[in-house]
Amino acid sequence: MTVFAGDPILAADMNRAQQRVIGTPSVQTSDGPSVTATSNTLVDSITVPVETGRRYKLSAVVPMTAVTADNAFFVLLLEDSVSGTQLVYGTFYASVANGGHVVNVWTYWTAATTGDKTFVLAVRRNGGTNTAGQARGSGGQPRILTLEAAD
Repeated sequence: MTVFAGDPILAADMNRAQQRVIGTPSVQTSDGPSVTATSNTLVDSITVPVETGRRYKLSAVVPMTAVTADNAFFVLLLEDSVSGTQLVYGTFYASVANGGHVVNVWTYWTAATTGDKTFVLAVRRNGGTNTAGQARGSGGQPRILTLEAAD
């Protein structure tokens, strides 16, 4: 929203400008499923109200570990379901057994229609010896999936 000198500012404009986090973020303090598959595995999802033409920032903070060394995983944000449109991905490579790293992925997204929209966080193994990787979560390092207003 751009405001110029002399423009009236409505209460509705101020309310919209102050609403940064949309809906309820997914904040997980327990581990997600083990991932061995080379197809997308659902980890978390959120369903939030969106408005036509409004731009949003979708982001995830994902602590990851892998059981053995030399395994690689994609951490993906998708629309609607694990088979939906991929919006962005990050990578996690375990160089040591039980090694961990926090993967941050985010993207801007513009709503085509008004209504409820589902976004999905998924993990897929893309290299290694078919051993498990896992999206983690704890009280001290939760896994977070959130949508925020970007305009």
